[in-house]
Amino acid sequence: MPTLVDYNQIFIANVMSQPHIHKGGVQESLLRHTVLNTLRSYRTRFSSDYGELAICCD
Repeated sequence: MPTLVDYNQIFIANVMSQPHIHKGGVQESLLRHTVLNTLRSYRTRFSSDYGELAICCD
């Protein structure tokens, strides 16, 4: 059974962790990097125990 990952929550968490979010600017390339890096870290951490990731979004 694959590991279910809530993409929306990962995206929101990474947007809110951006240092310039309150000044009105978010760097798209940095946001893309952090979201993909978070997904990669989840895959690395949990794939040996639970199999592949299934990215869920609504």
